[in-house]
Amino acid sequence: MPSIVFIQANGRQDVLDVPVGTTLMHAVVAAGLDGIVGECGGSAMCATCHVYVGQD
Repeated sequence: MPSIVFIQANGRQDVLDVPVGTTLMHAVVAAGLDGIVGECGGSAMCATCHVYVGQD
């Protein structure tokens, strides 16, 4: 199961183990992390989710 590091704007880091096939939005909403509400249902139409993937 992949571990995903979510970094908040204030620098706080939350690490979640996310099952393969689960969207990042659903993982964050299920974990109750601040900042992502998921109102668009994962269609990326609300423009509040931002994903930056590190090269490593």
